[in-house]
Amino acid sequence: MRNRLVSLMCLLVAIIITVTASVVTEYFGLFFVFVLFSIVWAVLDSRRARLWRYYSGISGGPVTILALLLLLGWPIIFPWYLGMRLKILAGVARLREEYQPWRMSDATMSPSGLVQPWRGRKL
Repeated sequence: MRNRLVSLMCLLVAIIITVTASVVTEYFGLFFVFVLFSIVWAVLDSRRARLWRYYSGISGGPVTILALLLLLGWPIIFPWYLGMRLKILAGVARLREEYQPWRMSDATMSPSGLVQPWRGRKL
């Protein structure tokens, strides 16, 4: 329940940030610059954050993010991306199975690799 509430708040904060920045930049006549900057930032940041590792409808590489921003529209995709990025920073974004951290509870693994009893290695 707590994770859902944090996820909802991340999306709400992302929408508020986007609307506030849009209004401020429109007031100063820099809205087009803000849109271009936010698209470039989202594309570059998706690579750094490795967004493809998380469960989300927007998870993908930089090319996917760029295509979504240009085809489906900046006002919809940018707050969605920003909300996902805030979820990652808050620690509530779920990793896909193939990117889960290694579990130390596996009996056949040791910190140095697989146990090889024929070489006399023990855990």
